[in-house]
Amino acid sequence: MVFQKILISLILVFGSSALLGQNVIHGKVLLEGEPMQGVAIEVLGSKLGATSGVDGSFEIVLPKSGTYHVRASFIGCQPQTKKVEVESGSGSVV
Repeated sequence: MVFQKILISLILVFGSSALLGQNVIHGKVLLEGEPMQGVAIEVLGSKLGATSGVDGSFEIVLPKSGTYHVRASFIGCQPQTKKVEVESGSGSVV
């Protein structure tokens, strides 16, 4: 039961923006409104990834714009996957 509550409470917020001409996925991982440190964030189908910091935030620089599937995983929780649309020069939040 505890694991089900964790799954429901795991919130991933993704945004995309251009940073010095680069495409970036950034976001914050929260559990029941509190930041989660040490969550592994990976871009599926690539070798790109990051780990969330003390405040739950992460940032991944991408080689180009496009559609990506990003997975967040943490020991004891079932991985969560989100589809992210990254447009060159865009600061939209997905």
